[in-house]
Amino acid sequence: ASRDLIMKIILKYKKSESSVILSTHQITDIEGFLDYVVLLKKGEVIIAENKSTLEKDKGMLLSKYFKEIYKYDEEII
Repeated sequence: ASRDLIMKIILKYKKSESSVILSTHQITDIEGFLDYVVLLKKGEVIIAENKSTLEKDKGMLLSKYFKEIYKYDEEII
């Protein structure tokens, strides 16, 4: 519920010329609001580009690509 409230507040008060930086592992909650994506792994930038370009180039939604990048290694379980 608090995530929903935070997103509503951001969307209500964000000016069109402004930028909002969000850090989350809950991509499915916010992917519909994103224009640009920066993915980090172990402190390194994996990808930084327009969300629609990324989805077109990868042939999948951001949430699916996110799961592929950050999938867990079953051998460590």
